[in-house]
Amino acid sequence: MTQAYEQYGFHLVEERPLPELGGQGLLLAHQSGARLLAILNDDDNQTFGIGFRTPSDNSTGVAHILEHSVLNGSRKYRTKEPFMDLVKSSLATFLNAMTFSDKTIYPVSSRNEKDFTHLMDVYLDAVFNPAIYESKEIFLQEGWHYHLEKADDPLTYRGVVYNEMRGALSGADAQVQNAILTTLYPDTVYGKESGGDPYEIPSLTYDDFLDFHRRYYHPSNAYIFLYGQVDLARRLKLIHEDYLSHYEPLDLDSSLAVQAPFAAAKELEVTYSAAPEDSKVNKDQLAYALIFGSRTSLRDLFLADLLTDALIDSQAGPIRQALREAGIGADVQSFSSDGLQIPFGIIAKDTDAARKDDFVQVVEEAFRKLAEEGPDKDLLLASLNKIEFAYRECQGFGTRGVVYYINAFESWLYDGSPFDALHYEAPLAALREDIEAGRLGEEIRSRILDNPHKVILTARPEAGKTDRRDAAVAEELAAYKASLTEAEVQALVDETHRLIARQNRADTPEERATLPVLSLDDIDASIPRVPTEKDRLPQGTLISNDIFTSGILYLNLYFHTDHIAADDLTDYALLTALLGSMDSARYSYADLSTREYLLSGGLNITPAFYSDFKDPDKSYPRLVVSTRLLGTASLADTLDLIEEELCATRLDDKARLHEVIKMLRLRTEAGLLRVGHQVASARAVSYLSDQSAYVERIAGLDLLFALQDLDDRFDEEGDALVARLQALYARLVDKRDVLIGLTGSAADIAAARGPVRAFIDRLPDKDLPPADFLPRATVKNEGLKSAAGVQYVAQAARLGEATGAYKGSWEVLTNLLTNEYLYNEVRAKGGAYGQGIRFSRKGYMSLYSYRDPNLEKTMDVYAALPDWLAKLEMSQEDLAPFIIGTVDKFNPQRTPAGKGLLSLRLHISGQSYEDIEATQAEALAASPEALKAMAPALADAMARSVTCVIGSATAIDRARDYFDQVRNLEG
Repeated sequence: MTQAYEQYGFHLVEERPLPELGGQGLLLAHQSGARLLAILNDDDNQTFGIGFRTPSDNSTGVAHILEHSVLNGSRKYRTKEPFMDLVKSSLATFLNAMTFSDKTIYPVSSRNEKDFTHLMDVYLDAVFNPAIYESKEIFLQEGWHYHLEKADDPLTYRGVVYNEMRGALSGADAQVQNAILTTLYPDTVYGKESGGDPYEIPSLTYDDFLDFHRRYYHPSNAYIFLYGQVDLARRLKLIHEDYLSHYEPLDLDSSLAVQAPFAAAKELEVTYSAAPEDSKVNKDQLAYALIFGSRTSLRDLFLADLLTDALIDSQAGPIRQALREAGIGADVQSFSSDGLQIPFGIIAKDTDAARKDDFVQVVEEAFRKLAEEGPDKDLLLASLNKIEFAYRECQGFGTRGVVYYINAFESWLYDGSPFDALHYEAPLAALREDIEAGRLGEEIRSRILDNPHKVILTARPEAGKTDRRDAAVAEELAAYKASLTEAEVQALVDETHRLIARQNRADTPEERATLPVLSLDDIDASIPRVPTEKDRLPQGTLISNDIFTSGILYLNLYFHTDHIAADDLTDYALLTALLGSMDSARYSYADLSTREYLLSGGLNITPAFYSDFKDPDKSYPRLVVSTRLLGTASLADTLDLIEEELCATRLDDKARLHEVIKMLRLRTEAGLLRVGHQVASARAVSYLSDQSAYVERIAGLDLLFALQDLDDRFDEEGDALVARLQALYARLVDKRDVLIGLTGSAADIAAARGPVRAFIDRLPDKDLPPADFLPRATVKNEGLKSAAGVQYVAQAARLGEATGAYKGSWEVLTNLLTNEYLYNEVRAKGGAYGQGIRFSRKGYMSLYSYRDPNLEKTMDVYAALPDWLAKLEMSQEDLAPFIIGTVDKFNPQRTPAGKGLLSLRLHISGQSYEDIEATQAEALAASPEALKAMAPALADAMARSVTCVIGSATAIDRARDYFDQVRNLEG
């Protein structure tokens, strides 16, 4: 193998066994200056990645815009957007690119050898030989441009990254955290917004954009990664001969500066944007942040994670508890970010800025007490267990290679060995010893209390801030346009039309011929079976999966909930969220939280909803209790804790109840816009489907609106709520025909059977007759105003009988419409960050956009979709890539936990692996004619469609005629 390294310009720097990753690690260096890390094991899901240090000294988003742009054509691959061609046609299990504060990475994964070769080559050519130098329009589309289609139109900014970041930075949390980072790291890249501040992005010039690529996208600044069952010699040959061999080593400076320590803490006050109608008091945020340590030390990283979780995020966290007792903040959250120096911080939300001094005093007194007395050992060990589970489970991510690549950068990017960041067992064991020996008190003193490098931040809401800033930008653009000569205005019009022409231009046959393609013969159409045994027990049905799980045993319990009526669903969802967050007969809620993670990887008790495969109108509501354990030693105690939460929770502490409702409200509101397209799309379907209306009540906006109402009116409604919750809790668990899922080793499954059966036997018997549990869907069109400066535009419709039953070919149609028509119209031309369409087995379709600057224009695009499909001219050969790109829908990469959940879902729904294969066969047999034949049915359905839009107040008000109802999203 050494000869192979040297044959392709590499030499071996270091080799290490990686038992935690089940393989061998090789660190290689190339004569061009490139570094390469290979992790060789038996994982058939191979991963390739290439990344670069990309420090930026401003917030124009140049690294982020470049990440988008290099994937839009290259020297070898001549289509407009090879990345999207791969999205449509690849068997990739992971296909993306990511910009961090100090690096940009391009990882891909696939289980198909030929596909993996294609992915590697497209990505390598993209980063080293992008088309950005020959086509300025790539920069204009992906970054920003002056948009002016007619000389007398208003001048505006457009661009995909520009609009992405308008959405990404629209939430209060993002704005507050940006202010903290800017102040904590004023002299380094970590004080800049690498994604781009939308009010600074338009200052980035095309020349500066190109210069950034020339400076940093060179092999001497490259970090290359290979993982899995890799034919290493073959991969090194491709990397060397086609790319690295064409470069000489370059002495480039991509060093990352360390922030010099402050002599004293800094204080600042900022405002964040709130919806124009938001006039609530006590919506301020207070933050206490500092630099904790260096990411080059895995111990520093683990210690920061440990103290963050144990002291702040845990329900038993002493910092959280101290602020709660002082009445500061409706919720308390930690603060973190990537980068060379690890930040550590506390944010109190929904509080009063006037209490800033109290906030600092309470936080520091709590830390002082912890430094003197030491944190509770059980609390620390519980949090350490969380960290260990996260590493063993690869953060629950199916494509392990991508996680290992990102983890390796924790030391690799900062000139350390990547292996240091991948060996997690020894640092965790050492930290466990420190906990047992009581050594962490002094760490708290030196790293937190005696650390002068701190930021104390006060953030107040500023109603309508985004709208005012946008109005100012519009005035600046109008003034700029007015200053131009007629010829200069026409030049902007011409530039806009050149961009539109490129977007409208179809790839030529010659350009398409440059793309690597798979054929249908390259596809393995078999669906792998998860090893599954079913046992009928007196207590119900046991589904067990004897598979490798890194020593973890997964337990899932499914209880019937068809006895809970539709009118009780939001109370039911709230009730499940309260379990583990309220005191019980034997434990305080804080002790419950600690005990959960001492014994297990945590308990989850959540409502769920399933439909029958053969009869989609038949529904199966369930209460799901899930946990995971290292072996079975703590299983009996964990089951005892589950019983405590299911049967002995106290719901009469009104003060605590109100606290939890406020916390749930705040966290739900804060997370909404990150998945605004999913929220709007699900809500739109709920206007038509009773089953979707059920899900909307247990997990959607209906639940949020209920939480808002309960919070706002708790003084009047608290007693009635407690009574309702207690009555519902008394009949929550129905032990009739429980479904039990066990996933792990055969030995652990065998050891768990008896304790689980005994646990179910202990549950009380109840006579719980079925209720009318499905709500009735109400047709409407709804506009939801938020502080976002972008929109999430969703439309839903029910397909008529003319389409017949769901077919696998509908998934091919999804791929075609999402990544061809909607991508071109909504994203490329419209500037939205994302777009798509979904078809459900129940016969519903939903369209959505994500971080979209438009509303009415996007609705027009939706309306024109059936006509586009009807006029589509496409051969079977042209359709083949869309068929291939659909295969992963039927056989996605799954984690061990996911494999167990698949077995349980198949059992509940009545679906078989043969059914999946039959549906996949329908997709593989899709034809252009069959898809075009759907156009009239889509047109008929969309004539009866409903709309849900989450967006800015300005956009919602401007499109008021679209909506029957308009309300504020944030309450």
